[in-house]
Amino acid sequence: MDLFRRVARSYSDPDVRRVVSRLADEVDKDRRALLAIMRRVGSRPSWSSTIIGRVGERLGRLKPNGSLIRRTNLTDLVELEALMLGVRGKLACWHTLAEMAVNDPIIGPAEVDELTERANSQLRELESLRRGVAASVLGGQ
Repeated sequence: MDLFRRVARSYSDPDVRRVVSRLADEVDKDRRALLAIMRRVGSRPSWSSTIIGRVGERLGRLKPNGSLIRRTNLTDLVELEALMLGVRGKLACWHTLAEMAVNDPIIGPAEVDELTERANSQLRELESLRRGVAASVLGGQ
């Protein structure tokens, strides 16, 4: 969530910021859905994993891109790719929940199907953005 929100605020292209902002809202909705599913099955989030994820996201900001103060075009590309990795991880979670839902009606297969389709849609949008930025950033090389 932190990376989605930060990209939505700081990305160099306003159209990309708009799309990523909408996707950030969707990802937040997905996070809340996962927490609800976890409550229904009697599970709780791992706070240590949450902390590790937040620290990892912040350490990712320290990438050596040759510029300590301003963003570079390559930063835009790297951030989109990082968002895609996050959505792919979420999609893997939905696939696992779909497998579990076969034997556990508490999970709700229809809900997991909806979450899976939304993640696939998010990946398609991010991939489209990534291709445009990659062509712009790497096209001259």
